[in-house]
Amino acid sequence: MDMLLVAVLVTVLAGIPSMVLGYLIGVKQKRTLINSWDDAHCTHPKLAGQIIGCSVFLAGVILSGGAIAGAIGLLTLTQVGVSLAVAVVLPLLANFYAEMKFFN
Repeated sequence: MDMLLVAVLVTVLAGIPSMVLGYLIGVKQKRTLINSWDDAHCTHPKLAGQIIGCSVFLAGVILSGGAIAGAIGLLTLTQVGVSLAVAVVLPLLANFYAEMKFFN
């Protein structure tokens, strides 16, 4: 099997659970999926959950989309690497923002 195909499959298979978790956290408000979440310490738990869930969903979309776009030749290897870096950093930044804005 070609190594590019394996890399794309692994990345897409990592992006799909991220999209599902983002949907569950952001839309279905399953905030307990977030590690050490406590609604009592949050001033607006629903909004904070939406921000974090949306960022995790977007990370999954960027992971999957970047891998597929790189495999079919729409993105160069450098652009795929940048998209992967953005996908990793995006939920971290959203978590920091939500923690600074909504937590005591």
